[in-house]
Amino acid sequence: AIDTLQVHDGATVSAGADVTFTGSTSGENIVWDSSEGTLDIADDVKLMIGDSDDLQIWHDGSHSYVKDNGTGSLILLGDDVLIKNAAESENKARFTSDGSVQLYFNGNEKFATTNTGTNVTGVHVDDGATHDGDVTFTGASSNVVWDKSDNFLEFADNSKATFGSGDDLQIWH
Repeated sequence: AIDTLQVHDGATVSAGADVTFTGSTSGENIVWDSSEGTLDIADDVKLMIGDSDDLQIWHDGSHSYVKDNGTGSLILLGDDVLIKNAAESENKARFTSDGSVQLYFNGNEKFATTNTGTNVTGVHVDDGATHDGDVTFTGASSNVVWDKSDNFLEFADNSKATFGSGDDLQIWH
């Protein structure tokens, strides 16, 4: 049996031992760590996939990258795709098969798609709103509806329209 095999340019293969692939520049190594069962790739060493290096994955010491450098799209497949923070304690985004998309802030769901549109938890701020359809303003005890088909702002019983800084004019039914 061979305990150690010397391969091209100083790389070695040992039974049950680590395997080091030495790069052309000092520190640009890839190591199979047999005790941990991990492939350790040094900073600035890229994992290149595809005939034209179409997909590239690397870490530069400060940031991590996944780069689609080829034709077509970068496609992530999964029935339930979840993006979490590095500590794996907070959701950032979730995409479910034949279902919703949720976006989170500080681990709390703030935006979700539904079978009828979207749901926003919290305050929605925009630079200019255009609504193509009926809009319901939900009050504590009654609602006001912009009815697109009738071009009416419809106040439910006991809903008030108030005018003036001191509510000087009030209209209600």
